[in-house]
Amino acid sequence: MDINGDGLLNDMDRTWIGNAVPVAFGGFNTSISYKNFELSAYFSFAYGHQVFNQFMINWGTMTGLNNVRKDAYDNRYQFVYPTTDPKTAAEIRERNKTATTVVAGTTADQRESTDYFVENADFFRCRDISLSYKLPASIIKKLKVQNIQVYGNIQNLFMITNYSGFNPEVG
Repeated sequence: MDINGDGLLNDMDRTWIGNAVPVAFGGFNTSISYKNFELSAYFSFAYGHQVFNQFMINWGTMTGLNNVRKDAYDNRYQFVYPTTDPKTAAEIRERNKTATTVVAGTTADQRESTDYFVENADFFRCRDISLSYKLPASIIKKLKVQNIQVYGNIQNLFMITNYSGFNPEVG
């Protein structure tokens, strides 16, 4: 995009497109107990930031170096050759008007670092959830110990985000 309106695309057209530092981030713990059971969970969140998705350069463009995601393949730019059937050529030209993924070597080769790869990185994640059971005092007394607790733990149970890469908390 020609930001300064001089008719050229160069370094003078660079602009601020986002911030990798979240506006807010944090987390919280919660736990509930019932008789000898305890359920605890830790959640974290961040919002108001954008990140550069390197994954999309490797797997979201038609560079010929890697396999590609299905959405990249479905939304790719396609060439029309002189031997292409006229009806098919018209369909391809119409579809190319909204193509979001180009092929390597075209004038808009998206392997270049552009804002196309900058994505919203807001998320809400359940980082840890644990369920524990404390053995009854009668059993503990017989074993001559102070406390025995059995537990199960799940990490990263779910994450809600629109980020298309593996993890919006990239470094």
